[in-house]
Amino acid sequence: MQKKKLMLILFSFIMILGTMMSLSSYYWLLAWIGLELNMIGFIPLMVSDDSTEKSESSMKYFIIQSLGSSMIIFCSIYFFMANGSWDMYSKHSSEINLTSFMTFALLLKMGAGPFHFWFPSVFSSLSWYSAFLLISWQKLAPFILLIFHLYHMKLMVLSIFCSALFGGIGGLNQVYIRPLLAYSSISHLSWMLAGSLINVYYAICYFIVYLFITLSLFIFLNTFNYYKMYMMNSMYMKMSILIILSLSGMPPTLGFLNKIMVLKLLANTDNYMMIFILIMFSMLSLSFYMSFMLSILMSHLKMSEFSSKNYKLMLMSLCVSMNIFGGLLIV
Repeated sequence: MQKKKLMLILFSFIMILGTMMSLSSYYWLLAWIGLELNMIGFIPLMVSDDSTEKSESSMKYFIIQSLGSSMIIFCSIYFFMANGSWDMYSKHSSEINLTSFMTFALLLKMGAGPFHFWFPSVFSSLSWYSAFLLISWQKLAPFILLIFHLYHMKLMVLSIFCSALFGGIGGLNQVYIRPLLAYSSISHLSWMLAGSLINVYYAICYFIVYLFITLSLFIFLNTFNYYKMYMMNSMYMKMSILIILSLSGMPPTLGFLNKIMVLKLLANTDNYMMIFILIMFSMLSLSFYMSFMLSILMSHLKMSEFSSKNYKLMLMSLCVSMNIFGGLLIV
């Protein structure tokens, strides 16, 4: 048992090191090495309990990430041959036709639409800890590389549209919680990418706030290890309704602060078509959030669980309070 914990710590360190290397690099070659280290560190965390389903998911994840990494190193070599440098900030890098392929590779690694086909199936079979890493930390390096160092307008707009569409439609009629959260992540990615078209720092703020909201929800889910909606029959899980409201972007929650910030940016640039697309497909997402909350409200209430888990009640109450009253920051 001790050996297993040491291995998990080691691979977690490799995963974090790879992300930090990608984020701090000025050269495409070092960024690619960082992404590879990140993948090598994360895959053992996916299969930590020797489950057949998780082994299959790790293989899918490895194939997709390898495809994206192969495209990145190919484009990096092309950039080097054209400019004589691996520098990300080369003046001629944005003029090279293969910029679109680099953008495609990073969108694929993030699981953004229309390259999201692998994400729900991989996400659905992971533990809550690994699923949280996939939905948050594993997206960080590709997202930062994409919004700071690449700009392919047509492909970005296509990805925003497809992420909003498939994220909204895919979550409908979901019985299991993990696929629902996977499609929710794809939907939120459309808002992050839309914000990055105007101001990358606002997009990063959106990502950080989304990270906190999902962490709050995963604390609830990991504590009771629920995987179907009708199983959520605890009083604690009824508290998670307020966090789901935040994730859906309902006012005055923290998630509402995220979305109103992006809408304000788009309105300032008269990008009303993008606003229309995001709001319309958010209505689809809102329908499965409402279904999620309804399944919790209709379940049986167990008041006895409060007596023996006061420390969990305090932690979850803090998470709920931050999500609900965070939206008041816009006032």
